[in-house]
Amino acid sequence: MARARRSPARRQNHRAHESQRDATHDSDTHAGILEFTAVPSPRDALPPLVTALRETFGDDLRCVLFKGSAKRGDHIPYFSDLDVHAMVDGVGDTHAPDWVRALAFQRAIGPVDAEAYEVGAFQVEFTPGDRYPADWPVPYPDTYEVIDGTAPFGAPSAEAHLGQAREQLANVERERDDLVRQVVDRSDRTLVRPVRLLGTFLSGRLRSAATVLTGDPERVYTSARAPLVHVVGEAVGNEREMLVFYALAQDWREVRQQPEQLRAMFATGIAAFEMFADWRP
Repeated sequence: MARARRSPARRQNHRAHESQRDATHDSDTHAGILEFTAVPSPRDALPPLVTALRETFGDDLRCVLFKGSAKRGDHIPYFSDLDVHAMVDGVGDTHAPDWVRALAFQRAIGPVDAEAYEVGAFQVEFTPGDRYPADWPVPYPDTYEVIDGTAPFGAPSAEAHLGQAREQLANVERERDDLVRQVVDRSDRTLVRPVRLLGTFLSGRLRSAATVLTGDPERVYTSARAPLVHVVGEAVGNEREMLVFYALAQDWREVRQQPEQLRAMFATGIAAFEMFADWRP
């Protein structure tokens, strides 16, 4: 059977409809791609941080290291910090630049919203330009990434990491008291700060305990958090408390709006933390 022919006007309308349909499809597809790729990650915050460091410290900036949970890939969105170490000539073991350049750096990064990159805050540690501080063991290569300059230190020492871990565990009671002082007089509106600070210390002592327990600091500091919580939690007896704390941290954007939830999170976290003081490996 012969196919009916469209009139010139109908053919023109049909072509216009198909053209509009294809344009709409392409637009939707491109919008979906843009929407997907536009979601920033913690790593995307590194270029503005490096730019601010370069503008502030110039040739005194020797090296910038990317470290921590964002580097390992197990950061908790909006709760974990973005950890960067800036090695700067003129900075001593106090970990602080002079106040003039400190304010200049803050002015440079002040407009950058950490939460736009799914991190709770930027944590920039300053060290001497030619070495790690005397009280810091040299890090293992897989625990950091050089994102600017050249790292000026040599091979790490397992014994130095073990020594630091033992010292940190010996100071848990003092650290606990410091954390409690941070929370005792807070308003509900500012309660988020000591809870996040507790998270930093809890994560640190988790790795200290794992280092002493396993005798393998390189493995510990390249491992994700979850397996360490299980192994250390069983040995110390605080696995349940750590699991509750980190479960609340995963829902941080909701929890931080509720003072009762923040108090509950601090309570379970500090309970987990102080158990390290009583643990004897």
